[in-house]
Amino acid sequence: MSIATLVLVLLLGADPAGGATDKIDWHVVQPGETLQGITESYLGTFRLWRENWKLNPDIQNPNRLSPGQRIRVIVERTLPPGGAEIEEVAN
Repeated sequence: MSIATLVLVLLLGADPAGGATDKIDWHVVQPGETLQGITESYLGTFRLWRENWKLNPDIQNPNRLSPGQRIRVIVERTLPPGGAEIEEVAN
């Protein structure tokens, strides 16, 4: 794995080997919510919103959700222990 890939994996919270464990639950959309905002509220980052979109193939536009709509979302992601260790930082 290249350094760039490792940095991207650490920033996005994804595990390229597929070892992450996700807890998926239902969320009832409130007025003004977007899939990006909902994802950030559960996972602390909006960057994983596309994964939540994949869980809801009926959503046409992730920025135009309907209040009261029930959607599936990742509410917790657990990465395997010992995922990475930074040995050196270079410019």
